[in-house]
Amino acid sequence: MKKIIKFVFIIFILVLFLPQSAIAEQNLKETEQKLEQNVQSQLDKLDFSQAESVFEQLGIDEQELFGSDNFFDKVESVLNGDFTQNTTGFLNAFFKLLFDKILSLVPVLVSISVIAILCGLISQIKSGFVSDSTNQIVFFVCFSIIIVLVITCVTNLLNQTNQTINLLKQQMNFAFPVLLTLMAGIGGTISVKAYQPAVALLSGGIVELVANVILPMFIFSFVFSVVANLSKNVKLTKLTDFFKSATTTILVVTFTLFTAFLSIQGLTAGSFDSISIRAAKFATKSYVPILGGYLSDGFDLIMASSVLIKNSVGVAGLVLLVCSILSPIVQILGLSFGLKFVAAITEPVTDEKITSFLSSVSKHLNMLIVAILAVSFMYFICIMLLIFTSNTFF
Repeated sequence: MKKIIKFVFIIFILVLFLPQSAIAEQNLKETEQKLEQNVQSQLDKLDFSQAESVFEQLGIDEQELFGSDNFFDKVESVLNGDFTQNTTGFLNAFFKLLFDKILSLVPVLVSISVIAILCGLISQIKSGFVSDSTNQIVFFVCFSIIIVLVITCVTNLLNQTNQTINLLKQQMNFAFPVLLTLMAGIGGTISVKAYQPAVALLSGGIVELVANVILPMFIFSFVFSVVANLSKNVKLTKLTDFFKSATTTILVVTFTLFTAFLSIQGLTAGSFDSISIRAAKFATKSYVPILGGYLSDGFDLIMASSVLIKNSVGVAGLVLLVCSILSPIVQILGLSFGLKFVAAITEPVTDEKITSFLSSVSKHLNMLIVAILAVSFMYFICIMLLIFTSNTFF
């Protein structure tokens, strides 16, 4: 009798829970399908042509680092949850880029080294075959050739830096409107109002400040450094140091004020939006008869799809940012380190003016790296805050 009772009880439990489990599973599948449909519907309405244009401006090595054939594919891969960068492929692409950029600098560095060593050896000849005036002429010619080679390299890097900053500006002009629109679509109106001035300041004012003030100051500082090393009678060291110090100070102050303002405004606005959205959902669910719960659930579904798209676009934008700045930074660092190395190995045999000039140029190149990284970090912080702010709305 007890066995029969146990058997009946087990059958009762199975009958009670199995249908509910099946219904729950079916509801989950339907919700996933609706979410996918909403995501695809919103995704199809977005215009990625500007992002694709930025992607096409990248070199082959940078596109390999990006890990997708285009920007839209990267966004879809993040949305589908298969955003798993192939570590081996990424490292191979990175080292290939590193090798190519460093290899392109080798001929110039070797030429500078050979000329500096020959100049030093000739200047040390004290026989009657070479007079002091001849030594000075040979030194001037050798030094002039080295200056021309260095100026050519620095000019190319300056152009790359300017192109990179313009490329970052193009990315901002695409990414920020899309992210702010998606944020406004899920009810983050206060956050959008808080971020709009900062975004406009970054994509307009700060980028223009770097392009039209910081880079020209680098040019002045570099020219003064070249002139100061040509002759001991020309003393421009203090003026050169002033431009370097002013550049660093402007960037540090701008970066600090911008990030402080953006963080405080964005996070504060996000908390207000979160409260407003939750209050609206509660009112809809509680005070709208019969359909209130369905409307609230539908609103959650739309919010979830918008947040997914916004975060995916933001992540893809960050990857594009890294790929955009990696090449010029590697090349600038390579030339900076190379000039230091050439100055070190030629110091025992060549004139002090040459090694001093090479060391000075190496230090000046850091200004270009700081300019790129300053704009990149402000862009990075903006994107991260736009991603995380609306995630608190649920």
